[in-house]
Amino acid sequence: MENNHVRINQLSRKARIIWGICLAAVAALFFAGAICVPFFFESQTLRYQLGTARSMLLTGHIMGTAAGLLLLVQMILVCRSRFLDRVFAINRLLLFHRINAIIILVLAVAHMLLILNTLGSQILSFEFSQWPEYTGLILLVMVAGIVFSGLSRGLIGIKFQFWISLHRVFTPVAILLLCIHLYCVSNTFRYDSAYILIICFFAACLLAYFILRLKKLSVFRPAFRVGKIFEAGKNIYSLELAPEKDKAVVYAPGQFAFLKIRSSAISPEEHPFTISSSPTRQPLLQFTIKDSGDWTNRVKEIKAGDKACIHGPFGIFGHINFESRDEIIMIAGGIGITPILSILRYLHDIKSGRKITLLWSNRTQKEVVYADELNNIEKSMTGLSIKYAFTREEGQNKNRARLNRDGLEMLLSGCSRGSIILLCGPPAMMTQVRKDLILIGFSGRSIIEERFSL
Repeated sequence: MENNHVRINQLSRKARIIWGICLAAVAALFFAGAICVPFFFESQTLRYQLGTARSMLLTGHIMGTAAGLLLLVQMILVCRSRFLDRVFAINRLLLFHRINAIIILVLAVAHMLLILNTLGSQILSFEFSQWPEYTGLILLVMVAGIVFSGLSRGLIGIKFQFWISLHRVFTPVAILLLCIHLYCVSNTFRYDSAYILIICFFAACLLAYFILRLKKLSVFRPAFRVGKIFEAGKNIYSLELAPEKDKAVVYAPGQFAFLKIRSSAISPEEHPFTISSSPTRQPLLQFTIKDSGDWTNRVKEIKAGDKACIHGPFGIFGHINFESRDEIIMIAGGIGITPILSILRYLHDIKSGRKITLLWSNRTQKEVVYADELNNIEKSMTGLSIKYAFTREEGQNKNRARLNRDGLEMLLSGCSRGSIILLCGPPAMMTQVRKDLILIGFSGRSIIEERFSL
């Protein structure tokens, strides 16, 4: 074990805000330019419309163009750029990817309704000459299917691997249909300048897609092997990976990575998990995984020696000033302890003297992982206090509590209201805890959250 400080490549909060504003401004300029296309390159149909009909048709064209541009944005959001991750955090980008998909669907539906309302249903007559319109209709159905299957995948029982495979197949098809529809449905893009625009857009979309696919093929080469796997708590497993070439992975405590296992016991798709080990304990990587789904319920069947590969690290949850003496409050719910555990191990290894309070809520004591290690860390760090809460523990009335407003006020009574707060757990728990922390006097700006849903 190396008890040395780890050089963490991170952006300060101020730098992230500045870069975020700059990137948002660039995106806004591109978006403004895109929605101006129908104004500068009028279609023949638009020229013969007046008054309200013209306004509705123009609005429909604008919405269709905006939906097309946002399709390119979708691929940028999922490209896993390290720089964008350092500015926005990849989990937030993937959340916006979902929101953006809904926006695209709404714009596409509005585009169709406005066009139909203005030109009438005759544009969808069953004639071969109307094939460009039907191309757009097929594209709309495809987008709707992708959006609704993604939002309701858990409810209708579609397995993630099957869904993501279809998603990857339909993406280039959707790009192709979009460009055919844009070019052929009217003469807007028959102008030389507009034609160049559509060709550049098509090339940019496909280039982004294929770069993304090739990048994933290159980064997911087996570079690790499973050292050991053991049950760390009730239905929770610790998976330790060792690099094949004894090469350390540079990561910040609290970050996560996409993990893929090459084993006959488990399917080969990638999944994101927090790196629960500390970067001071190289070269081993540890992932703590809860049995909670189709893939994770087979983790226990992985064998030592199986090959593994990772893509990462990502995330900005642990990007705090570790050299500071500011007090830290850590609040975890269930398996949300994993990024906090990484940070706590790091602070222990660098012999930090900061005052730290850890509140950890579980249903029962059986779900507490690495209990002996945490006990030893608490004993060796004079500023650390660990407080457990068990919501369904029989015979443990003194710990039978939830981290609600009254509980937080009692447990954090001796903590500074200027503390940095690290919060990770189930979404509903995090939302409520955040509200209650603000109500008892903590600043919302001091609360740093990590959400597991990608």
